[in-house]
Amino acid sequence: MTSTITALSSQIFLQVKKVGITSLLLGLLLTPHTLTAAESTSIALENEIKAVYIYNFIRFTEWPDDTFSPAQSRELSILGNLSLLKTLKRDTFRKTAKDTSLDIHACQTPACLEKSHVLFIDSSQSRKLTKIITSLKNRPILTISDIPGFADKGGMIEMKKEKERVVFIVNLKAAFKAKLYISAQLLQLAELVETQP
Repeated sequence: MTSTITALSSQIFLQVKKVGITSLLLGLLLTPHTLTAAESTSIALENEIKAVYIYNFIRFTEWPDDTFSPAQSRELSILGNLSLLKTLKRDTFRKTAKDTSLDIHACQTPACLEKSHVLFIDSSQSRKLTKIITSLKNRPILTISDIPGFADKGGMIEMKKEKERVVFIVNLKAAFKAKLYISAQLLQLAELVETQP
């Protein structure tokens, strides 16, 4: 199972060197990530797929000019999924970020959430979602989650399984209010919602 997604990831990394954004996205985000009955139960495989998506969401998002100092890394915080954190830190997946410098860490405190630039909220945190979204409202923090209905509830990017592939939903109003620009090429591949955050 792991070799399957690793091979897929390696193929994607080669594409990064050879093709532009549009071709890369078509190769990555439109490729059905087929999940057999055995694979669908594998937390490791799901985390590997999520890692590829998360890194590419970051690559194709722009923050306000005053968000980072020239030498500052983007802070990627993981709320509630330590196994995903370990996957994201693997060199194989960090290559997807290309020239983007990232600090990746677990996050449990309000202060940690507020200093994040990207926040992945695991489905285990669904009961706290409203409070989290409210506390981050209009801050330039890219929020990503696999919680069902996340985008409708004011989150920015929701990942979900649909039949045999992973798709993503983008809440444009939430991103706009946070002054984040998500690439139009990425949006062409997304399902869009416009729920008021």
